[in-house]
Parts: sequence; C-alpha cells; structure tokens
Amino acid sequence: MSPEPPTFDVTELRENTRVRVRVRGELDRATADALGDRLRSLRECHDAVLLDLDELDFIDASGLHVVLCAARDAANDDWPFTVTRGSTRVRRLFAMLDIDEQLPVEDGAP
Repeated sequence: MSPEPPTFDVTELRENTRVRVRVRGELDRATADALGDRLRSLRECHDAVLLDLDELDFIDASGLHVVLCAARDAANDDWPFTVTRGSTRVRRLFAMLDIDEQLPVEDGAP
C-alpha cells in the first residue's frame, strides 16, 4: 500500500474588511498554482487578503514564489495584502532566506 499523498487545504473566511485565506498542509509544486490562482482572483476583485500561513506544515520554492509574487503585486497595485508570521517551519525558512522584510507581516490572531 502506498502512503497517502500530503494534504493541502485552502479555506476562505470573510472577516469584517478582508478575506482570511487559511492554508493548511503542504504548499509545494503540486499545490502552489491553486493558491496562486485564488490569490489572483481575490486581487482582481480588490478584496483585502490576510494569507494565514500559521497551519502550514511545509513550503517549497514554488509555494514561496506564490507568496512573494502576491506581496510584490500588493506593493505594485496598492492591493491590501498581508501574511501571518506562519508556522515554525515557515518562520524558519523566511528567516533563513532573509525575506521577512519583503513581506507585509501581521499577527495571525483573528
């Protein structure tokens, strides 16, 4: 029996003035396009977004690319976009790559 594939889940929660996009599981090459497409759609609708990375177990270069592109789009288009600090693994990767300053970070508490 082969092991089950890693899980990935994106949940959108409408809050007062924004959409919280909660990502759980593994954000990698197999799942990054789905998240990127969703974020682009929210940007096109001019929805303010908090990308919640607090329950993310794993992120690879593809997932990191999606997050950085969204941050770049936010800066270029005046799109209200922030990210949470992320899980321990995400924070460790962001610190190791020294990209904390490139991201509009907000605390993850609802």
